[in-house]
Amino acid sequence: MATFVGDTGVIGATLAFGPDGTLYQTSAQFGDAGFLRGFLNTLDPATGTVLTTSEPFTEAHIGALAVRPEA
Repeated sequence: MATFVGDTGVIGATLAFGPDGTLYQTSAQFGDAGFLRGFLNTLDPATGTVLTTSEPFTEAHIGALAVRPEA
């Protein structure tokens, strides 16, 4: 069951837990013409706070996120 724990402050987000319990999130940056670039973040699962953000890793919008079940 999902529980609201906080606002991450980012847009264009998808979520997935890694096998080690890390909570991952994609986020997007948009401009006047639409999507610009995507990022991969890690979140604090207790508060929703963004812990880390990658350099832009994609120029295509990520509509879903999945993590392999094995480490």
